[in-house]
Amino acid sequence: MGFAMRMPGAACAYPRVAPDCSNTIAPLTTGYALQQLAYLITGAALALVLATQLFALHAKRDTGRSTQFHILLLLFSASVLVALRSIDPLGLNDIVPYVVAVGMSDACTGLIETALIVMLMFWIRVMEGDVQEYSPRVLWIGGVSISVLWLTSIAFPILQWYYWDSGDHLIERIKISVALLITLGMTVTVSIYGWKIHRRLEDIEDALSLEGDDYELALSSKQRGYSLSPTMPLPSPTPVRTPHGACCLRSKMLETLVGLHLVSGFVFVLQIYAIFRVETQNLSIVQCVTEGCTTAHMNMPIMPVAQVLGICTGIWIFRHV
Repeated sequence: MGFAMRMPGAACAYPRVAPDCSNTIAPLTTGYALQQLAYLITGAALALVLATQLFALHAKRDTGRSTQFHILLLLFSASVLVALRSIDPLGLNDIVPYVVAVGMSDACTGLIETALIVMLMFWIRVMEGDVQEYSPRVLWIGGVSISVLWLTSIAFPILQWYYWDSGDHLIERIKISVALLITLGMTVTVSIYGWKIHRRLEDIEDALSLEGDDYELALSSKQRGYSLSPTMPLPSPTPVRTPHGACCLRSKMLETLVGLHLVSGFVFVLQIYAIFRVETQNLSIVQCVTEGCTTAHMNMPIMPVAQVLGICTGIWIFRHV
């Protein structure tokens, strides 16, 4: 049987149409070619934009670009997978094995969530003032998170391949629930550290403002012939550093938080919707391989929409390289 997937009680191996098993489901599926074209155009466009950003970032060669480069590279890889899925998004043409089609989708989600974890590791480093690019503790936290993420991304496609229809769709429900929990955990943690960094930048801004006020007060007193203390010299001029950098970083942080909350909120809605819709999503395909059919209906592309939204959010956050 090779990579062909056989469902319990099916007359044909997926994606062959019963009863003769000579034709695939793709020609009978309404809009399947349109979905393939959408994958190709969207993935190629996103990959082109991200490749341009990566090239511009590489040409700058400034400090602090390493993390941004890694995040953009992960998003670029995810967009390439979106484009490659246009070959056979659901494996209905029997070109790509089902386990590979599902694995590519989960790998795309894994790359996007890995980029989120890398951003979280960077924010922890900024918050703790670590001089190392990634401290051992941050590497441990990020490494465990990424390992769990990719373990589930590899395990679930294989389980779905061997146990397509368990009656209660338990595997599919667990898979979506795990993705929901990972997204929730990462977004909450990123938000907490983003808020802490935002508060710290406000404190830096206030401190710099007070330093400037103290100098102006001492200077005006000196010019009027007064002195704050008979023995106290005029304070040193206002430090060269200005709150401009803190303001820019705080603005960037708030922008990032808004983008992450927008995408995570939409992903939550889609994943919760998928949990309740999973029982009816595959009925058409199951009928085709068990009883035969003249027309098939596609699953609603829930996760691809969330994936594209996540990549677009990353492009928006890092549009200035």
